[in-house]
Amino acid sequence: MAFAVVGKGALAASFNCAYIFTGELLPTVIRQTGMGLGGTMARVGGMVAPLVRMAADVTPVLPLVIYGAAPIVSAVATCFLPETRNAPLPETVKDVERRAGHLEDDDVAVPLSSTKSKDGA
Repeated sequence: MAFAVVGKGALAASFNCAYIFTGELLPTVIRQTGMGLGGTMARVGGMVAPLVRMAADVTPVLPLVIYGAAPIVSAVATCFLPETRNAPLPETVKDVERRAGHLEDDDVAVPLSSTKSKDGA
Protein backbone atom coordinates (compact mmCIF):
# COMPACT_ATOMS: atom_id res chain seq x y z
CA MET A 1 0.00 0.00 0.00
CA ALA A 2 2.83 2.38 0.85
CA PHE A 3 4.47 1.67 -2.50
CA ALA A 4 1.23 2.59 -4.29
CA VAL A 5 0.85 5.85 -2.37
CA VAL A 6 4.47 6.89 -3.02
CA GLY A 7 4.04 5.92 -6.68
CA LYS A 8 0.87 7.99 -7.04
CA GLY A 9 2.56 11.00 -5.44
CA ALA A 10 5.63 10.60 -7.63
CA LEU A 11 3.39 10.28 -10.70
CA ALA A 12 1.60 13.54 -9.93
CA ALA A 13 4.88 15.36 -9.27
CA SER A 14 6.63 14.06 -12.39
CA PHE A 15 3.61 14.81 -14.60
CA ASN A 16 3.54 18.43 -13.42
CA CYS A 17 7.30 18.78 -13.81
CA ALA A 18 7.13 17.39 -17.33
CA TYR A 19 4.70 20.06 -18.46
CA ILE A 20 6.40 22.91 -16.61
CA PHE A 21 9.95 22.06 -17.64
CA THR A 22 9.09 21.23 -21.24
CA GLY A 23 8.08 24.83 -21.81
CA GLU A 24 11.08 26.22 -19.97
CA LEU A 25 13.82 23.99 -21.37
CA LEU A 26 12.97 23.96 -25.06
CA PRO A 27 13.92 26.87 -27.32
CA THR A 28 11.19 29.03 -28.79
CA VAL A 29 11.58 27.64 -32.31
CA ILE A 30 10.62 24.09 -31.24
CA ARG A 31 8.71 24.72 -28.00
CA GLN A 32 5.24 23.91 -29.37
CA THR A 33 6.50 20.79 -31.13
CA GLY A 34 8.08 19.60 -27.88
CA MET A 35 4.92 20.32 -25.91
CA GLY A 36 2.89 18.41 -28.48
CA LEU A 37 5.28 15.46 -28.32
CA GLY A 38 5.11 15.44 -24.52
CA GLY A 39 1.31 15.46 -24.61
CA THR A 40 1.27 12.69 -27.20
CA MET A 41 3.56 10.49 -25.12
CA ALA A 42 1.33 11.07 -22.08
CA ARG A 43 -1.68 9.88 -24.11
CA VAL A 44 0.26 6.85 -25.40
CA GLY A 45 1.09 5.99 -21.79
CA GLY A 46 -2.60 6.22 -20.96
CA MET A 47 -3.45 3.85 -23.81
CA VAL A 48 -0.77 1.34 -22.81
CA ALA A 49 -1.63 1.37 -19.10
CA PRO A 50 -4.57 -1.06 -19.38
CA LEU A 51 -2.34 -3.50 -21.27
CA VAL A 52 0.02 -3.65 -18.30
CA ARG A 53 -2.80 -5.34 -16.38
CA MET A 54 -2.44 -8.29 -18.75
CA ALA A 55 1.09 -8.80 -17.41
CA ALA A 56 -0.60 -10.38 -14.38
CA ASP A 57 -0.95 -13.51 -16.53
CA VAL A 58 2.85 -13.86 -16.39
CA THR A 59 3.34 -12.92 -12.74
CA PRO A 60 0.55 -11.55 -10.53
CA VAL A 61 2.80 -8.95 -8.92
CA LEU A 62 4.25 -7.61 -12.21
CA PRO A 63 1.58 -4.93 -12.89
CA LEU A 64 1.99 -3.60 -9.35
CA VAL A 65 5.76 -3.35 -9.81
CA ILE A 66 5.39 -1.60 -13.18
CA TYR A 67 2.74 0.84 -11.94
CA GLY A 68 4.80 1.56 -8.82
CA ALA A 69 8.30 1.73 -10.30
CA ALA A 70 7.61 3.79 -13.44
CA PRO A 71 6.41 6.92 -11.59
CA ILE A 72 9.20 6.67 -9.04
CA VAL A 73 11.82 6.38 -11.80
CA SER A 74 10.32 9.39 -13.61
CA ALA A 75 10.24 11.42 -10.39
CA VAL A 76 13.90 10.64 -9.75
CA ALA A 77 14.73 11.63 -13.34
CA THR A 78 13.11 15.04 -12.82
CA CYS A 79 15.58 15.69 -10.00
CA PHE A 80 18.33 15.90 -12.64
CA LEU A 81 16.64 18.67 -14.63
CA PRO A 82 18.49 22.00 -14.58
CA GLU A 83 17.36 24.91 -12.43
CA THR A 84 15.37 27.47 -14.45
CA ARG A 85 14.52 29.97 -11.70
CA ASN A 86 15.16 33.55 -12.84
CA ALA A 87 16.72 32.25 -16.08
CA PRO A 88 15.54 33.63 -19.42
CA LEU A 89 13.73 31.24 -21.73
CA PRO A 90 16.02 29.97 -24.48
CA GLU A 91 15.31 31.51 -27.87
CA THR A 92 17.48 29.24 -30.03
CA VAL A 93 18.98 25.76 -29.92
CA LYS A 94 22.37 27.47 -29.47
CA ASP A 95 21.09 29.01 -26.22
CA VAL A 96 20.14 25.55 -24.94
CA GLU A 97 23.50 24.08 -25.89
CA ARG A 98 25.31 26.99 -24.23
CA ARG A 99 23.25 26.53 -21.03
CA ALA A 100 24.05 22.81 -21.01
CA GLY A 101 27.75 23.53 -21.46
CA HIS A 102 28.04 21.74 -24.81
CA LEU A 103 28.73 24.88 -26.83
CA GLU A 104 31.40 27.52 -26.37
CA ASP A 105 30.84 31.12 -27.45
CA ASP A 106 33.05 30.71 -30.52
CA ASP A 107 31.39 27.47 -31.74
CA VAL A 108 29.12 27.60 -34.76
CA ALA A 109 25.59 26.24 -34.35
CA VAL A 110 23.47 24.91 -37.20
CA PRO A 111 20.05 26.62 -37.38
CA LEU A 112 16.89 24.51 -37.37
CA SER A 113 15.33 26.41 -40.22
CA SER A 114 16.57 28.57 -43.04
CA THR A 115 16.32 32.34 -42.60
CA LYS A 116 16.28 32.95 -46.35
CA SER A 117 13.15 34.26 -47.98
CA LYS A 118 11.29 32.35 -50.68
CA ASP A 119 12.81 34.41 -53.49
CA GLY A 120 16.33 33.29 -52.48
CA ALA A 121 17.51 36.67 -51.20
